[in-house]
Amino acid sequence: MRARRLGAAGSGRRRGLSPACDLSVRLSRIEAQLAACAFGRLRIEARGLHRLALRLGLSEMARVAASVEDCAASGDAAALGAVVARLWRIGAGALAALRRPG
Repeated sequence: MRARRLGAAGSGRRRGLSPACDLSVRLSRIEAQLAACAFGRLRIEARGLHRLALRLGLSEMARVAASVEDCAASGDAAALGAVVARLWRIGAGALAALRRPG
């Protein structure tokens, strides 16, 4: 499962999480909500990821997270799967950059 590869554990709402950990948790939650076809919860998670990405200066990730939210709102499962896959690719690069020392 991707959550294990990204090192996600715990809740993204707790104070003191590193940006990389918070990002990882939010990405894992989005994947879980997609698998459960819980589009309402997925929209909420995507909105939170959008805000986090903006705070971290990850404009491309923020844009794609907003697209995830839009696709979840419209109920377009095919588009949603594709956009979430794009979000994961962008997220993997962002996590690598955030975890890189220096």
